[in-house]
Amino acid sequence: MATTLDLVVIAVYLVITLIIGLIASKREHLEGYLINNRKTKLLLLTTSNIATQIGAGAIVGVASAAYTTGISYGIVNIIAILLSFILFAYISPRIKQFGDKHRAYTLGDFFEHRFGKASKYVFAVCYVFLAFLWAAVQFVAIAQLIKILTGINFEIAMLAAAFITILYTSLAGMISDLTTDFFQFWVMVLTFVILVPLAWGKAGGVAALTALPASYFNPLSFGGIVFFVGGIFLSGIVILPEVHFWQRIYSADSASTARKSFLWGLPSILFVFAAILCGLLAVKLAPNVSPDTSLFTMMNSVLPSGLLGLGFAGIIAIVMSSIDSILLGGSSTILKDLYIPFFHPKRREHELLNMARYITAIFGIASALVAFYFQSIVNLTIFAAFTAGCFSFAILGGLFWKRTTAKACVASMISSLIVLFISYQFLKEKTFVPVFLVAIIVLIVVSLFTKHSPSEHYI
Repeated sequence: MATTLDLVVIAVYLVITLIIGLIASKREHLEGYLINNRKTKLLLLTTSNIATQIGAGAIVGVASAAYTTGISYGIVNIIAILLSFILFAYISPRIKQFGDKHRAYTLGDFFEHRFGKASKYVFAVCYVFLAFLWAAVQFVAIAQLIKILTGINFEIAMLAAAFITILYTSLAGMISDLTTDFFQFWVMVLTFVILVPLAWGKAGGVAALTALPASYFNPLSFGGIVFFVGGIFLSGIVILPEVHFWQRIYSADSASTARKSFLWGLPSILFVFAAILCGLLAVKLAPNVSPDTSLFTMMNSVLPSGLLGLGFAGIIAIVMSSIDSILLGGSSTILKDLYIPFFHPKRREHELLNMARYITAIFGIASALVAFYFQSIVNLTIFAAFTAGCFSFAILGGLFWKRTTAKACVASMISSLIVLFISYQFLKEKTFVPVFLVAIIVLIVVSLFTKHSPSEHYI
């Protein structure tokens, strides 16, 4: 249980983060709130990309899976981060040029230009659902942390986590998101620099690892060969529909900055390696606990008073740096792709900025409610990744295959989502096989048998 000193350390971290967000938010207008006026420098963009990508799924989820099945799930996550960052490094100059030329703010703007307004609306509605899932992953993680800190039950912890995080996020647009991500990145680094050596020493180092069952070092132990091979070939593309990464690319001061920010972000896999190691060491240091709380329980047993507070602040930083980006991406999609076109196309900018904050708060509350139904971080992360995959092939087709049509784009997204909802209950981590096959086949077949409309434009 955390001491008064630990709680003070956490409180100081939260106050500093809130102050940073408040100072930055006072200088915002709508362009700054959404994409930082397209002037973000390389260091700020790199640390924000890393802090956003290394969320609860990549740390708490990986540690949880390592605690129960070993390295397999973490290895797939490492592959996913490497492939997705390399892919974005390749396409980000093209996205940046499109964003500057057409004054784009969201991924929906790409869908509208490439496939027409109907495709944008379909994607926007689907993405809001996806953002709910990703935000819920973060809320579950922070609720589990509060539960360890205070001993209160999950539901009360969730309400507390939702209130704190939504208050911070609704005030913070892109400017404050980038700034707080920079601060949170270094808190994350410091946390693992302290935690890993202490946990290694207390667990007994190599002896603790060699005492584990051999299956813990089998790369196929989580989901078997189907999940592992699928992770290698498909995991890199599930990041494509993440609106917050498109917004960061739009926000870069140049195409070169956008590309370099992802290449410089490749060492972020070290965080995942650390999470795997912590999960393995937790088998000895925190036996017989819930997998989703194993990392927190281990920290509680390893870190002395004061450093424990810093360690928990680091986990909060990991979660908050992802939540603010996800909620901003979701609320931006609602505002720019749904609210303004249908309800207030000529509303004044200061009114739209206030509406963006209201939408962010409402979106955050709804995301927290989703988390009540999915209290397993690993399962929720997998389902969210599979949902993202339903949209990834439409984006790839739009970027790289001129023959892709608007009807094929919509048909691919909707049909694969239907397959996901039907088959996930039976196939679990192998659901991506029919889902991704349907998304690809429908996209190709419908494209070959339909024609482009006048509203479609290849970038």
